[in-house]
Amino acid sequence: MMMDGISNFISQYFILPYTRGFNEYNIVNTLTYAIFALFGVYLIFKILEHKKIKINREFIFNLLPYLILVSLIRSFVDKGFIEKSFLTISPGIYLSISSLFLVGILFGKTRFLGITSLIFFSIYYMGNVYLTKFSIFYTTVLIIFMFLIYKFINNNFRINSLENFAILGQLFDGINTSILVKYFLFTEKHVLPSYIMSNLGSFTFPLLKLAIVVFAINIFRKNKSEFNNVVLAAIGSLGLSQGLRNLISFIIT
Repeated sequence: MMMDGISNFISQYFILPYTRGFNEYNIVNTLTYAIFALFGVYLIFKILEHKKIKINREFIFNLLPYLILVSLIRSFVDKGFIEKSFLTISPGIYLSISSLFLVGILFGKTRFLGITSLIFFSIYYMGNVYLTKFSIFYTTVLIIFMFLIYKFINNNFRINSLENFAILGQLFDGINTSILVKYFLFTEKHVLPSYIMSNLGSFTFPLLKLAIVVFAINIFRKNKSEFNNVVLAAIGSLGLSQGLRNLISFIIT
């Protein structure tokens, strides 16, 4: 009976959501994935520590191709260009691309492997993708707006590159997602963002994201460590990849 209960629990909260066309996420699997993500961040930290790799601006640049690749794959699943499976939506997609990133680290080929993987994906899948004039306009306006935010932050606050990345990554996701939900009938699938925007208004989402990241930065400044830098990189990466996923899903046809 206990095994049947466990089986039913796993089926209800972890397996069945992925067989539906919508709402893959619930409070149970979301919290579970968050716990596993924390363990994953710590594992990556230990590997980076062992390889004596510093978390700095260069590390972020090497990370960007992998984040773009995650976003493209997830967006193409949304559009039906790639079959939906555990490994093509979160958390599986983050597991697979993180593994690819770690392979690059272990063999000292992080940048090469990331750029090469992104190029091959683009050659294979991007041939039949089209952009409308409005999607190009929207993307241009969003990029300019984010650049102005970047300039404002750097001109008015003392902030390092990792803190900058965490703030801008999360703000990019918050602003873009709020606009798409408010004005373009997008639906947020993740439990917490959906609850926030439904009950507090769409544009409270980026403000809450900003408040949480600033709070985390202030805590980390009082206790500086390389692990805190890995957490900041993870915060920025999660925001940027989710924001890019939503943006790409919106602009491609």
